[in-house]
Amino acid sequence: MSHSSPASERSYAVALVEAGLQTIPSSLARTRKARVVARRYGVEPSSLLLDVSLFYEEIKRMGINPVHARPDIVHMFLIAASYSPLGLSGKLKVFVHTHQGLLIEVAPGTRPPKNYFQFTKLMIQLLEAGKVPEKGRPLITLKTKKVRSPIDLLEQTGSKQLILLDERGRDVECRELWEKTHPPTLFAVGGFSRGTFREEWRAISIDRIRVSPLPLDAWVAADRLIACLERGVGISL
Repeated sequence: MSHSSPASERSYAVALVEAGLQTIPSSLARTRKARVVARRYGVEPSSLLLDVSLFYEEIKRMGINPVHARPDIVHMFLIAASYSPLGLSGKLKVFVHTHQGLLIEVAPGTRPPKNYFQFTKLMIQLLEAGKVPEKGRPLITLKTKKVRSPIDLLEQTGSKQLILLDERGRDVECRELWEKTHPPTLFAVGGFSRGTFREEWRAISIDRIRVSPLPLDAWVAADRLIACLERGVGISL
């Protein structure tokens, strides 16, 4: 028998998974283009983020998968989640998992930079120092332990069950999601620019849902999901 929790006590968790956020490889760091870009950011070339918008030709020439060079997707996802009414209320836990197995945790109520250049500098600092800001209570933290599987992700986010936002999933009404609180539930949005969840993600998930019959970008899917969850804590549209 299930028991409904009061709306005022509910909180939720959402993760962007397999996101393309990483520093550039050493072969790219040695190029003139990387040195020029690094001067703009005031960092060493090796600290730069791998970004297809900056290094398209180099990524293509070096045979790097451009899906792994999309920090802009992380930025848009964090803006959608953190600046939502649910995020601003402190009732939303936000995580970013990268395709390399890094896990980033965003403290509830954190407001990441809206400007992409400032966001990029913040992510460079995070990957170097492990947290931002470096002094005082961290607002964004890079976990020290790598996530090597979906089970690892559940363990490190304090979750026990995973629901995937998948364009091939079933249609749901918002009301179905209101009791999917954290703990134990973690909602996962794919951080890849194309493709879908690999079998290891589908195998461990308890459900695959979609919030629109149309294919959506990650941040739009997250926004629609969060809008549904907001009604579960009494935040009206």
